[in-house]
Amino acid sequence: MEISAAEPEDEEPSDLPAAAPVAMPRRAMSSKAMLSAPLSEEALKEAVTEPLLYTQREDGAYEIGSFEALKQFLNKDYTNVAAASTLLKEAGSAAGSEEKGAASATERVILTGDIDATETLEIREDRSITLESDTDGQDNQASATISKSAGGFQSISSISYLFHVAKGAILTLKNAILNGGGVNTEGTFNMEGGEITGINNNDSRLHNAEGAAVDVKGESAQFNLSGGSIHDNTLQELSLIKVADNAVMNMSGGSITNNKANVQQGTVSIGYFGGSQQNQGGTLNLSGGEISNNINYGWGGGVGVWNDSTMIMTGGKITGNQAGTNGGGVAVYADPGRKTTFVLNGRDAEISHNCELCKKVTLNAFTGSKAS
Repeated sequence: MEISAAEPEDEEPSDLPAAAPVAMPRRAMSSKAMLSAPLSEEALKEAVTEPLLYTQREDGAYEIGSFEALKQFLNKDYTNVAAASTLLKEAGSAAGSEEKGAASATERVILTGDIDATETLEIREDRSITLESDTDGQDNQASATISKSAGGFQSISSISYLFHVAKGAILTLKNAILNGGGVNTEGTFNMEGGEITGINNNDSRLHNAEGAAVDVKGESAQFNLSGGSIHDNTLQELSLIKVADNAVMNMSGGSITNNKANVQQGTVSIGYFGGSQQNQGGTLNLSGGEISNNINYGWGGGVGVWNDSTMIMTGGKITGNQAGTNGGGVAVYADPGRKTTFVLNGRDAEISHNCELCKKVTLNAFTGSKAS
């Protein structure tokens, strides 16, 4: 592609190359190329890559309708590249204005159709992404779904996570659906609506220290559940949600319901059950929402709170859950020399109609050798 030069009007002389014509197609450009000011014309040509597979609306949101477009969008370094001249003029100042590790302004992604994902998508440390469906305000219009591809999937771990949220990054799920895979976060994952469903993992070789729907680990990791539903998932040797290593889960709304697990650590697991003294606990603050009708062969049909972990319940409901061993609603445990805290405080908090030692019902959930 050739870039023609035009003489600038009423501007001071500059070592930078002249601006490209306004008619130049919008392209993606790497941050490495952009920040190595001053950029030569040859360097600019090399920085221009394939045409963008997504479009930007007048309100600033991005419309995306395929896995390739979503992957390109998440891998890009800068948004709204309108013209090469703009990049060239801002290249010198941009390098000093970026704060490493801090998420930038939120970018709205509007999913215009269902997406078949073939690998885990990365939300980088400098991004804040909101996922929405293009429903045009119609309540009866189906939400867009991101599904794990049946034809093959490359994951960051033994579990098929659809998203990995890096430390310092933010992912917010609104009215979209994640099907067959969940979210692994070292940053912040906000669930304000939508669904996580359809995870069905029968591989008993997997280690039970991970959460299949949401895995939250590290002192910078946080999961905020205020809406939507995590439902109808079936797990072997995995908790549905895992919060550990000083991570925090705040639940003020939404629901965790109708899930089946065969794991010692609880359907929602806070901290680690047993293991090394190096393992750090987690925190669950429950002020609203509902954890209901879940079945687990092991401890904690609803929630398990383990070594050096804390659960504070001031609202919400834990009801109708069943455990094959102890703690139909909430199981609390600490190894010798370790401390686990459970605080129930508030008129709006309810723990009711849960069942422990519900072996008959749990046997109906699984037919594997461990449920016998």
